[in-house]
Amino acid sequence: MLRVKSPTTTGAAKVVGIIADGMTSAGVGLHVSAAALAAGGMGISVDLTAATAGNALNLITTGAYTGTGMAIISMGAMTTGIGLSVVSTTGLTSGSLIRATTSTAGALATNGAVSITGTGAFTSTGRVGLLEVQANTTTAGTVAHVIGTSLTTGTLLSLEAVEATLSSGLYLQCYDGAAADFSIARYGATVIAGNALGTAALTLTAGDVVISSGNLTESGRFITSGTETIAAGGTSTALSLTKSVHYIDADAGGDTFTLADGIAGQITTILLTSSTGVATITPTNLAGGTSVTLNADGDSVVLQFMDTEWFILGGNSYTVV
Repeated sequence: MLRVKSPTTTGAAKVVGIIADGMTSAGVGLHVSAAALAAGGMGISVDLTAATAGNALNLITTGAYTGTGMAIISMGAMTTGIGLSVVSTTGLTSGSLIRATTSTAGALATNGAVSITGTGAFTSTGRVGLLEVQANTTTAGTVAHVIGTSLTTGTLLSLEAVEATLSSGLYLQCYDGAAADFSIARYGATVIAGNALGTAALTLTAGDVVISSGNLTESGRFITSGTETIAAGGTSTALSLTKSVHYIDADAGGDTFTLADGIAGQITTILLTSSTGVATITPTNLAGGTSVTLNADGDSVVLQFMDTEWFILGGNSYTVV
């Protein structure tokens, strides 16, 4: 209904100029109303079909701006749809779809250079967050990268929650599409799902593990303080590979026990604590023999699994068969 066409010029001319320098509050410099806008309609359209540089929209203030926002998008009662959509259809290889840059050398006391705030009681159905980053077709590269090359005493990434109300919530969770593989909860409680027995779930290549208070409890097959007690009267009773100490008994007829192959380096101790007969332990693979017998109370044997066999490290009054 109104068409304004600029002359051909490469200068700094303004095709349309609106001056509202006298406006101090509550005014609007340019107002576009499109109350009945439906799908496909546009309140304002800027077409840069052949543009290779420049700015489609440029908001500038030279003053010490302290307002609520240089650009405000208010969606009112919006419950579905997209408030702001930035799309690149040519496969971005450099540059940024959205970039926030601040040249201030001082400290940010509140909010941040980029701030996302949910003022309501945010809840999530499924695995959708207040901040959602999706790169579902990415097969290599890095989805999220945080750089702080000049950091000396600061914190590169800070996750904050209220300890008193965190309850069963998590600070961090790594999810593989079916289950949580790794999570950090209240008080730093960490859970690693791991894969399978014999597969490293946590590897420390250097340094120490320091426990200032509490216990180190292991229920797997290798270094463990777990024990088991087996009463007399058993036949071919399997000794647990998840325990490192076995207290066994034998009746007058003699009891037999089996021990499967362990993990390289695993150490296990077997002690005959009460008996009227002989206890015979037959590992699947035993170096130098087929079985070990314990003949009386207090007899013991200490075994370590190396290569493909259990080796006898020592003990008390045991006999190798």
